[in-house]
Amino acid sequence: MRITSGSAVPYLITSDGCSIYWDEGGAGEPLLLLSGAGASSEMWSDVRPAFEQRHHVLVYDYRGVGKSDAPTEPRYSAEMFAGDAIAVLDAAGVAQAHVYGGSLGGRIAQWLAIYYPDRLGAVILGCTSVGKRGEPRPAESAARMRGEGDPSTRVQGMTDSLFTPAFQAARPDVVETFMGRLLKPKEPHVVPYHMAVSDNFDSWDELPSISAPVLVIHGTDDRVNPVRNAHLLAERIPRAELHIIEGGRHGYVLEYHPEMTDFVLDFLARHPLENQPAEPISGHTG
Repeated sequence: MRITSGSAVPYLITSDGCSIYWDEGGAGEPLLLLSGAGASSEMWSDVRPAFEQRHHVLVYDYRGVGKSDAPTEPRYSAEMFAGDAIAVLDAAGVAQAHVYGGSLGGRIAQWLAIYYPDRLGAVILGCTSVGKRGEPRPAESAARMRGEGDPSTRVQGMTDSLFTPAFQAARPDVVETFMGRLLKPKEPHVVPYHMAVSDNFDSWDELPSISAPVLVIHGTDDRVNPVRNAHLLAERIPRAELHIIEGGRHGYVLEYHPEMTDFVLDFLARHPLENQPAEPISGHTG
């Protein structure tokens, strides 16, 4: 892994030659935020400042989205994205961090908790799934995520899967900005590659090995990852805490900000890091 920087924009080059964009801000115990499928780190833009009030926040763009490269080979996987996440921690000089992943990011967070337990503190799994042996997403939702169907009805369908009608009516500016970020043009292979990461994911057998403190959050009206997946995660992971948002949809992170942001911050405060070094192991100054 090699680190490069231009002006204040940090990148790292992975062992297979992929340029990964990452960013950091705030102060306190490190917290890595992981976005959903097809979404760049901009997914967190509206809530990130609140996290940065109490944490050293790190974000990165998955392969294929945002400012990162979009290679066609090797094919993407949760294991690959988890390895990229560890490379980001290394680039930032962070030995141990809390992790909050939403949707696909929650799958990657599971992989991090399973295979890199010494690098993690607390783990928050938002609106995510155990994978193949969980409750599958509705066929209509899957088709929209793959880009199928009439474009106009598809965008509204995606918006409805993320946000309640009440929130869409009350905060149209926020919804429009978020959807604009999510629907930015991508290389043709990226959406099916990201979908395959989710579709091929299966953490079921390894979940009981997770030793980190885990908080599972899900909305009852999630139309992308049905809420039963949250119960499966909480039952499968030792000592996991479960929080269900009545009426919440897949975009609860934004719709239920700041109350859910504060809820996550309180969970992190109850589970402080134990192994942070006095000095960073490496780092960049941007």
